[in-house]
Amino acid sequence: MRVGFAGVGLMGQGMAENLIRRGYALSVLGNRNRTPIEELLALGAREAADPQDLAANNDVICMCLPNSTVVEGMIAAMLPALREGMLIIDLTTADPESTRRLQRMLAERGIGFVDSPVAGGPKEASGGVLGALVGGVQVDVDRARPVLDCFCREVSWFGGPGSGNVAKLINNYMVLGIVAVSIEAFQRARDASIDWKKLYDVMLCGSGNSGALRRMMEPALGGDFDGYPFSVGNAAKDAKYALELFGSMQCTTALAQAVNAVYVEAAAAGDPARFVSQLLAEKNHRPH
Repeated sequence: MRVGFAGVGLMGQGMAENLIRRGYALSVLGNRNRTPIEELLALGAREAADPQDLAANNDVICMCLPNSTVVEGMIAAMLPALREGMLIIDLTTADPESTRRLQRMLAERGIGFVDSPVAGGPKEASGGVLGALVGGVQVDVDRARPVLDCFCREVSWFGGPGSGNVAKLINNYMVLGIVAVSIEAFQRARDASIDWKKLYDVMLCGSGNSGALRRMMEPALGGDFDGYPFSVGNAAKDAKYALELFGSMQCTTALAQAVNAVYVEAAAAGDPARFVSQLLAEKNHRPH
């Protein structure tokens, strides 16, 4: 089976490497950052000239892109070359409504579409131990599973099209809330002259212990604020999608609004490409 991959960035590169290791003939779509492209080519991947070339010469297309707008643009660019019987696996954390519209449009052309955002970071992607939150019709999900198994330890199907993204947004809402509270707690600890290392060591003994806390704080104690490689801009996007999801369910809360505000304000106050863990070093940042 020939697999094309669009979006070989922090997450996508590790997924693509695992597809090559598992024997798939892989084509990748180039981007401005040539480093992951060159590394994948050295492993045996082929570089597609453009989105239509990617679609024309593969049976399955994987996408790991920044947001739904980019996903919609990529599918529009590939559309003239997409063929009946093809399958698209969207690994992007995306707007469920956009996902459902794309699935309906592609189904009319006989093309399968599965939403499968993933839980985990670049380390888990490279290690092939991500978690996939999958939505789609069963026949398409069954076709996607062997591909997802190449870089996922857990593949969970949540229901019809869009369900994977609904589950992922709920997951990310919880994680972003933990990250925001952890950042503010340690900012206030600094303001109060509380030793970070002592506080962190005690937190590990209690209910405050979490994967998000450890990922941020263990490097930060040594002066490395890049421990959580997830951008503020992506956090703001996910928080916005989650807030819109809750609004569509008539379940908006003050907490959801506050989590969204943390990342919207942080994105506006500095480079959206900086990692969320870098907010720990920003003395004037006041989440609320």
